[in-house]
Amino acid sequence: MIRQALHAAVAAAVVLLVLRTFIALGVVVPLQVDGASMAPGLLGRHIEYNCPRCVQRLQIDATQPPRPGSLTCPACEAQVRLDCGRPVHGDRIAVDRLMLAGPPGRWDRVVLRRPDDARRLAVKRVIGLPGERIVLHAGDLLVNGQVVQKGLADQRRTRILMHRESDNARRWRAESAGWRPTAGGGWSADCGPAAANGYPTLRYAPPGRSEPTDDLPYNAGVTRRLNAVTDVMLTAAVTASPDAELCLRVVSGRGAVYCRIDGPRRRVELTVNG
Repeated sequence: MIRQALHAAVAAAVVLLVLRTFIALGVVVPLQVDGASMAPGLLGRHIEYNCPRCVQRLQIDATQPPRPGSLTCPACEAQVRLDCGRPVHGDRIAVDRLMLAGPPGRWDRVVLRRPDDARRLAVKRVIGLPGERIVLHAGDLLVNGQVVQKGLADQRRTRILMHRESDNARRWRAESAGWRPTAGGGWSADCGPAAANGYPTLRYAPPGRSEPTDDLPYNAGVTRRLNAVTDVMLTAAVTASPDAELCLRVVSGRGAVYCRIDGPRRRVELTVNG
């Protein structure tokens, strides 16, 4: 009985050693994220707060906490008390050492040994592939001199939530009569035919500025230059009558994209810089 138990223990130890050495890291010994460079996808040690007004959960880097009185909810702009936070350990991850899903591609997350300290690991996102010349300029990724545009699948897996409309955290503003807020963070319009001066307008208003930036609540304790974000995605559930028209217009310093959904003609028109 003792010999069988000993054989089983040795076999289990060998399996775990092989698993850790050749197949995966983070299974036998916990592999924990420590740092803010991959937030909010992967979080290091951080402090969690709940906004008292909109109940949104805020996660702040524990290594660079905000200055006293400087934490503002990005959704509703309410002040959040810093003494109500809860410390949380960094995320745990497992690393596939066999690359069973295939070699890493652009935008994949990979684990590598740090150039300055080979005993430590780092998690980064792949932006360049072998043989490519990579340049980062004004927030854009250029590969061999050409700006890289993400496809829909890549946008969905790398996107970062900027705002979710709710009753206590509204960022959309009705700029003319016709639109009214509804329960659950929705909006409703019963406008009839388009007026002579155009459609009743509903506009997204980022907090404190005219356009979205790469500022994240996680970096509330970091002072740095903010960059405008022009690669944005809008997701909404729309219910409309068959004869309704809906127009979407996205404007940035680089131009405008205009989308018109024509219900009566069952047609969608897309205009860029028009």
